[in-house]
Amino acid sequence: MRRIVWVVTVAACATLSVSVASQQAATGTYPDKAWAFPAQVEKPFPEDPMPKSLPGSTRKYTQAQIDDLLNPPDWFPDQHPMPPQVVVKGRGGVMACGSPCLR
Repeated sequence: MRRIVWVVTVAACATLSVSVASQQAATGTYPDKAWAFPAQVEKPFPEDPMPKSLPGSTRKYTQAQIDDLLNPPDWFPDQHPMPPQVVVKGRGGVMACGSPCLR
């Protein structure tokens, strides 16, 4: 008996949601979803021309050098052997393998 009640409840919910969606599509009225898709998620950071460094690193890079996906910065070059060129510089329009995949 419980199984039948659950099946009927799920079927009723599915039917109701399909009915509401088809009515909205027919009339072209959708609820305002601007709260879910804002034009800008966060404030942009102001440009800082000063070179940046990491704790423990002697290297300094500008923000443009840090953001360059074809030539990523090597903050600790003395802690590893020389990597292959595709890791350091990329190839053609392909990102360097050493660049962070955050975008």
